[in-house]
Amino acid sequence: MSLYPNNHLKPNSGFTLIELLVVIALIAVIAGGIGLALGQGNKGVALQNSQGTLTSALAGARAQAALNSRNAALFVNATPGADGFLREIRIAVRRPGPPVRWIITGEPIYLSNGIYLVPPSGAFPVTEVEYLPVPADWDDGRSTSYDDTDQTLWLGDGTTEASSSRYHRLVELNVRGTTANNGVIVVAPADVLVGGIGVSFRNPETLRGARISQYGVATLVAGKEAFSN
Repeated sequence: MSLYPNNHLKPNSGFTLIELLVVIALIAVIAGGIGLALGQGNKGVALQNSQGTLTSALAGARAQAALNSRNAALFVNATPGADGFLREIRIAVRRPGPPVRWIITGEPIYLSNGIYLVPPSGAFPVTEVEYLPVPADWDDGRSTSYDDTDQTLWLGDGTTEASSSRYHRLVELNVRGTTANNGVIVVAPADVLVGGIGVSFRNPETLRGARISQYGVATLVAGKEAFSN
């Protein structure tokens, strides 16, 4: 008596090992494609979130300028090798001197993981900030609202350094909320360089950021073309 009275329930003895391997390979390809799509989607979300971080930080600086009746500014961590290099943003208020000092307010603000502020050409040596495939591809995709003069930030007492890191100023706002540092702030994905000292920007087409008007208003923009005109 047959164990399989209905032929269609009988195992397919013709299903070969090669066919099985082909099916497994197809599953792997599909799964890989889904993973890549999710990764790209996550990167896009991280970029978008970082744009929001920039505008929130700018609003915070404007509020501090009005609250303290003093100039306030955004600063970015400019110490290669530091955890917050080109990702950590601080708001500080300018205390008149002598000596003039920038006093931090609030906690550090961070761009999303893997997203970094794109500094202007010459702000760092090529061993600290790398632009690929060639630096010229990033000419229209670097931040222009950026002062690469090293600054020390201070705690409220004005005598204690807030951090051992150095900082570069992005946007300084006066008590009326206007700025002379109008330009663009650009963020993009980057990889940490071998050895952990610095970052490598690899895709000049994947850019987001904000145009800053002289009135301190941020207009969000995306794509390299948006920064080149």
